[in-house]
Amino acid sequence: MVRNYEANPVTHCERCIDFFFEFVERTSDKYPEIFNGSGTSEGKQASDFWFKWGWYATIAELASNDLLKINEVLEMQANEMLLFLAHKLDRAKLEASLRKPNSNVTQL
Repeated sequence: MVRNYEANPVTHCERCIDFFFEFVERTSDKYPEIFNGSGTSEGKQASDFWFKWGWYATIAELASNDLLKINEVLEMQANEMLLFLAHKLDRAKLEASLRKPNSNVTQL
């Protein structure tokens, strides 16, 4: 029996691409703190740093900048990492708002 993707590799490839984009959309919706670009404004230097280093900077951050822990981070499930990062970003926003003068936010 010939499988569908073997008979038509283009259709199989299109399905993989569709799955990938659906996954990216679901993930972006689930973690808007990370993917919608509404993070704290840290200036051009910070955005240049993240643009240059991308996911490696994120992995290094999760490993507490310890080279020996990077493999442990890479073995984690993506959702676990994304949940942690979303929490960290929300907490950073809260702490930044607490530092502002005349803030109406109750301190932690």
